[in-house]
Amino acid sequence: MGIAIIGAGNVGMALGKAFVARGESVVFGVPDPAKYRDAVAKLGAAASIGATTAASAASETVILAVPYAAAAAVAGSILDWHNKILVDATNPLAPGLAGLSLGTTTSGAEQIAAAARGARVIALATLIGFDAVDCGGLQSARYLEPLAMTWIHLAFKMGLGRRFAFARVTR
Repeated sequence: MGIAIIGAGNVGMALGKAFVARGESVVFGVPDPAKYRDAVAKLGAAASIGATTAASAASETVILAVPYAAAAAVAGSILDWHNKILVDATNPLAPGLAGLSLGTTTSGAEQIAAAARGARVIALATLIGFDAVDCGGLQSARYLEPLAMTWIHLAFKMGLGRRFAFARVTR
């Protein structure tokens, strides 16, 4: 299907690696492709890198994996997403991981969706092995983003590291 990932930091590279391992082709979009060329090359022939606008134009599915402070500007920089699928992998983190920069009256996901004119928003988590659950409309992100902050707090502030996850248990 071909996936564009805007951003090649920790989140973008982790997602790119998972999608390439799954057999997908991935194009990373960044402002300075030369800076990340070697890291992307290590992912193999199914991964490539280019400018942000070129990468987003090359795929029907685009993952936004940039710092949240830049996400709305990046989403808004594309004048018309032409009904492409946009997956928001950002978290509205406050500086120093002090919490979230948004409260319960809006969410980062809602802000990005408002900036990304003409985009559809979905989740691709099941493709790379997650048991995704549809939690409803984007307003649900108002409650999910604090859950992500809980994981970030435990992983980084409390020293648990990245090798754990929360689980949904059914009976």
